[in-house]
Order: sequence, then structure tokens, then C-alpha cells
Amino acid sequence: MESIKYEIGGKVYTQRPLVLGQIGQLVDALRDFTLPARANAVDLAMALDDKLPGLLAIVLGVEGLPMQDKDITAMTEELRYSVPAETAIKMVDDFFVCNPIASLAEKTSGWMEILTAWILAKYGSTTSSSCSAAETSPDGTQSNGDSLSGT
Repeated sequence: MESIKYEIGGKVYTQRPLVLGQIGQLVDALRDFTLPARANAVDLAMALDDKLPGLLAIVLGVEGLPMQDKDITAMTEELRYSVPAETAIKMVDDFFVCNPIASLAEKTSGWMEILTAWILAKYGSTTSSSCSAAETSPDGTQSNGDSLSGT
């Protein structure tokens, strides 16, 4: 996929499919974030609020600069005060064009099934269950085994 370009404050920023380093950075940045149900790009941008400039600094590249060489902290502050709200919303929308999350999740869910089956086969079930039935008193109610002495 060809990159999507934005010119902001005399610089050209690019957006393309994420690389592994960016995924790790996004996971760290979104660790405590809860995604609103049925969010569109505007809802998502509003929910991200103050995190948005930092997230944009992670997903955007600077034309002519390798991804690993960009200064995310400086870029965050630069974007915070130079990206118009409408452009930020377009960038969020473009993120999902570049990174079809549902498709990626579908592809990786198969990996999780394989990994889970392998773990269960190698180590067995990680859940414990009781082999014995609960005790029942003569009147049909459950008992914990303790008896009361009736004097």
C-alpha cells in the first residue's frame, strides 16, 4: 500500500501500515484505554482526547526519516499544536484504511486457537474442577459436611 501524506506546518507526514515497533508503542500507549462500543472515527478521536497527539506521533512517519529515528516526544508536542481537528479525524479514519484491524484480528485468531490447543496438549487443562459431588443431607439440602448437635 502506498503511504497517505499530510502536509502540516511545512513538514510532510506519512501514514502506512504499521510495523512491529509501532504496534508495541501503540500497545503501551493504549494500555488503559477502553474503546467505546460502535465508535466511528469522530467518536474515537473524542474518546482518545489528550492521547491523540501521542498516538499520531506513533503512527505517522516524517518523510525522509526512518521510523526508528523519529523523536516521538517532540513530535507529539509539534502535532498537538499544529494538526487541525478535522485533519486529526481524517488521520484516525486513514489509520483504519491502512490497518484493517478486523481483518488482522481474524487472521491472528487462528493463531490463538493453535497456540491454545498446543498449550493444552503440552501442559493439560489449567482449570481445576472437583471430582466429587456435593454432600446432600437427608432432607435434600446441600450440606458442607458439618453437623449440628441437637441437645
